[in-house]
Amino acid sequence: MSQEEEKTVQTESDKAVQLPMVLNHNHIPSDFANVFQTRIVDGLLAISYGVSYPDNATDANGQKQPVYAVELERRLVMSPASARRLVKVLAQTLKQFEEAAK
Repeated sequence: MSQEEEKTVQTESDKAVQLPMVLNHNHIPSDFANVFQTRIVDGLLAISYGVSYPDNATDANGQKQPVYAVELERRLVMSPASARRLVKVLAQTLKQFEEAAK
């Protein structure tokens, strides 16, 4: 899957030229996540994500207790401006998904 957009670039002669930009999505790895943690680190937004699943843990008395095990596997770090754009695009995408599902 690729997507083509127009991008303005400066050439060696300092003229601004519109060139097509092709976005190639074919080799992007995919992650599944059902749990997230957000933090602000040095003025950047950090979103840690991973999976949670039912498990058993042993308490201090040696008894098994049901818990949700959480494994945060990856982290996405972005500026506040990028985070705002992500929120906007996610909201638009979810709206389109929900309208298509009707």
